[in-house]
Amino acid sequence: MQIKGDGPIGSITADANGHGQVRGYVANPTGGGSLPPGRPRLATVVGQRGIINVVRDLGLKELYQGQIPLVTGEIDEDVEAYLRVSEQVPSALGCEVVLDDHGAVVAAGGLLLQALPGGEADSLRETQHLLRTGRLYELLAAGERSGRPWRRRSTRPVGSSSSARRARFASSVAARPSASPMPSRCSAPTTSTR
Repeated sequence: MQIKGDGPIGSITADANGHGQVRGYVANPTGGGSLPPGRPRLATVVGQRGIINVVRDLGLKELYQGQIPLVTGEIDEDVEAYLRVSEQVPSALGCEVVLDDHGAVVAAGGLLLQALPGGEADSLRETQHLLRTGRLYELLAAGERSGRPWRRRSTRPVGSSSSARRARFASSVAARPSASPMPSRCSAPTTSTR
């Protein structure tokens, strides 16, 4: 997936596969400075004009490619719009991150809900509203404040697909200033639910 926005970080490229291997980079990692305290909004660094381009290998002879204009500059909202418009799958998608006072990631989470074929797209409206108004962020922040541990229901490691790629990614992240909107430390996140 590539997001080309008119914001200070330029384009964002992410590559992932079904084995949990992920790599990504931004064109201008030092652009944008730090995000303000509270619920981070990425549109200020991504921009609100541009495109989202997705290329998928479905195991067929040809790659599947779709592209739509950015809607808001918030990555989760734009990917949701891509799923709805280009792939014609009614979806509700929200991703949130809780930062501490120094900009380090304290908690992060995401939710993707999609209507089954023949299902009612209107059934997703309430979830979309809750995601847009910060309910996922509130749950993540409340969980961190309460000290309640997250209970893991399933775990699958996520990492780079090769040590050379991992080294290149780590060096590009290390080149970023500490006030940068992206975390300066990388780890292998796992999927968790409460």
